[in-house]
Amino acid sequence: MDIQQAKELKSSLMWAGVVEEMDKKIVFEVAKLKAAKLEDIILIQATIRAYESLKKLPDDVIEREE
Repeated sequence: MDIQQAKELKSSLMWAGVVEEMDKKIVFEVAKLKAAKLEDIILIQATIRAYESLKKLPDDVIEREE
């Protein structure tokens, strides 16, 4: 992806919808932490970090290309 594509993606309504869905998944994963077994916490945290990272994808490309 180049910087122009990243800027277009970041400003698109479709991307806003994707971010909204990822936010919902993050809320669900955070709720799971309250009752998670110790051995499951690391996996849940990794999942949350992955969603957070994906939400920043256009910004990461823009930063890399500037």
